Amino acid sequence: MLARSVITGRCGLVVYCLHVHNLCMKWYRKLKIARDSILKTEREPWESATAKLDEAQAAIDEMEAAQDRVAFENGWSHFVDALEESWTSFFDEGKAISSKFQPWAGPLDKSRKKDWLLRYLYEARNQSQHAQVKLDWEDPVALIAPGFSGHIKEIKGFSDGSVVFDAEPYVQGGEENLQFVHQGGGAVLPTVVNGKTKETFPPPTVHQGLPIDVPSPVEAARLGVDYYRGVLLNARKKFGA
Repeated sequence: MLARSVITGRCGLVVYCLHVHNLCMKWYRKLKIARDSILKTEREPWESATAKLDEAQAAIDEMEAAQDRVAFENGWSHFVDALEESWTSFFDEGKAISSKFQPWAGPLDKSRKKDWLLRYLYEARNQSQHAQVKLDWEDPVALIAPGFSGHIKEIKGFSDGSVVFDAEPYVQGGEENLQFVHQGGGAVLPTVVNGKTKETFPPPTVHQGLPIDVPSPVEAARLGVDYYRGVLLNARKKFGA
């Protein structure tokens, strides 16, 4: 006579064992995971929020590596999206971790919308989503022989981009500074307009109650990431996650 017992193994899999009456048979096997199995795993606390902050940092790297305006603006768009998505994930994940999270984080959500820099980044994200102009740009300039010490008699330029200098340097080796340099204009934070309320948000000069120089897009992005990483660190300390 056959009897069947059920053993629950690792990963929630069920193992059936057959017992034959008056006959003892044992087979030892390690649990084998089927190739097409998608196993259940537990997420780390605030895993999604952390991942989005990492995406925001990657977007900053993207801006710093950009060699043209389109690439830079794409990096800016990726940044403002990832930063706001990080906060949304942080709030949602926190509510699942502790019932005390929302009373703690609620005032932070209000204060960040009053902070000039953080509110600016929030509004910039809304502008980016509506495919409006993302950034302003300084006018490009041409630098003629920057750092050169001497007398320049004549400069001739040619259609292939080459330049010939007729010059007398005052110091030996000074001719190395005879360069014609095109310097593209840098990115500048624009005034952001809320499409619904028509409220305007000029580039920030205050963050967390302290005055700051008007930052470049990269500098503003770094300040934003630093703030949200700090909030995440405080949440981990408070809620033990």
